[in-house]
Amino acid sequence: MSHVVWIAGGVLIVVARNPRARQRLGQVQALARVAAHENYVEDIRTRYHLHHTARFASGTELFGSGKIQIDEGTYLGRHCYVCAQPAAAKVEIGRGCAISHSVHIRTASYRTHGDFAQAINSDLDWANIRIGNSVWIGAHVFITGGVTIGDNSIIGANSVVTRDVPPNSIVGGVPAHLIRLKDPSGPPSSLHLSG
Repeated sequence: MSHVVWIAGGVLIVVARNPRARQRLGQVQALARVAAHENYVEDIRTRYHLHHTARFASGTELFGSGKIQIDEGTYLGRHCYVCAQPAAAKVEIGRGCAISHSVHIRTASYRTHGDFAQAINSDLDWANIRIGNSVWIGAHVFITGGVTIGDNSIIGANSVVTRDVPPNSIVGGVPAHLIRLKDPSGPPSSLHLSG
């Protein structure tokens, strides 16, 4: 038998034993993923205010009944989540930002004080989020509501940002804290690797 066919979730799946057929099926699957992502991007552009040069990779989701604004030249990596909730909430991301994969930007959270048994059924605590221009955000960062990140700042990977970040800052940690200030007028820093 040259292939196996079965139905999974209403989708016909074919697993070919022939390597050339598997390669063709992989190409079809890749094209389908690209088409689905492009359709999702077009849908998101109609719901939120995204500059036409703003880009985001597959698996990234923008959602919530609030406002999301992303300025020109900004990029969000794979599997990021940007949530503006409730309807009065707003997430603003400036121009020229580089946001790595698996970054969570969320305006709302459960209430942290009191009994969680009541918090899960009560209104959420929320506040707007503003990310300035030319901000670099590392992988797996979580940004909570009420945070403003200043222009030309860097947020280190795996950080949890719970308070404002001044412009030209490098921050990191849980919770994120100032590591050092950048000199925006000085020469660009170089990366030194030891080993």
